[in-house]
Amino acid sequence: MGLKVIIPGATFTDPTLPILYPDPLVTAGTLLLLDFGRAETHSLSTVPAHGAQLGNIAWEQAAAVLGGGSLATLSPTFQNTFVGQPTMGVVERTSKKGLHVITSQTAMDSAGRHAAIVLPTALRDYLWTNLPGRSIYTSVWGRYTRLATQGTDAIGHLASVSAPTGNYVNILYKGALWVPAAGGTFLGQRSDPPAEALGNFYAAGAQNGWVGAKPGTAAQSECVHWFGARGLYESFQRNKAASGVWYRIYIEDLTTSGRTFAAVDAADKALYDAAFGVGGRFNADGFTSPATLP
Repeated sequence: MGLKVIIPGATFTDPTLPILYPDPLVTAGTLLLLDFGRAETHSLSTVPAHGAQLGNIAWEQAAAVLGGGSLATLSPTFQNTFVGQPTMGVVERTSKKGLHVITSQTAMDSAGRHAAIVLPTALRDYLWTNLPGRSIYTSVWGRYTRLATQGTDAIGHLASVSAPTGNYVNILYKGALWVPAAGGTFLGQRSDPPAEALGNFYAAGAQNGWVGAKPGTAAQSECVHWFGARGLYESFQRNKAASGVWYRIYIEDLTTSGRTFAAVDAADKALYDAAFGVGGRFNADGFTSPATLP
């Protein structure tokens, strides 16, 4: 463990001195880091309330990129429309502090029941303004605890138009695969495992523009991660959606950081492997079986 010493009033002018960041992956250019195994994102002992803020561990780096902002304005919001509907869905903390969403595959109504992490408006607007034009990396560490029973099961959007589905930057799709995986805006993508399966997953991708048409305003796009039946996918996902765990979500502006997809992906995947390997902080996690909620 490192030691941080604060010297009141001291000013350092040597540009070669190392910068202390709040996480080994964070750098100048990081826009978001959520880590449910750290109290900076949320209390480790409770499930976030509907509408609660999820602390962006890298908010200071994001503020430097955006030219301003605070923890409050640069942190995502948690949505839980399962509240009061325990037969439709449940959100719980796992034994290793991941956030587990169990969604029913028999009892859902048509109200769009889901649990979601909605990125702050400031980040959504930044992505809309700067794509195309900049290169954006994003990754998710998660776990599928029950698979979807149909093929149209997105669980994340990095800048997407609610309709039509052909207009987006990145979509985290069935099998924890960021799409597109080719084309003019594609910079890189890795999914481990490479196909849909129960168990832990690592999904990273990078793009530098929109697939299809960019919407006319930022408000017409969305940046969100979810389990359950939501938005454009509600009718497809109702009583068919996957259940799963969020552990960590990361976004970086590669143009600002000067790093490549390959470099960030390698560092990110190494941290993932350590966290889920023997002795790692998320290894051998425990949670309620989704079978308890048919």
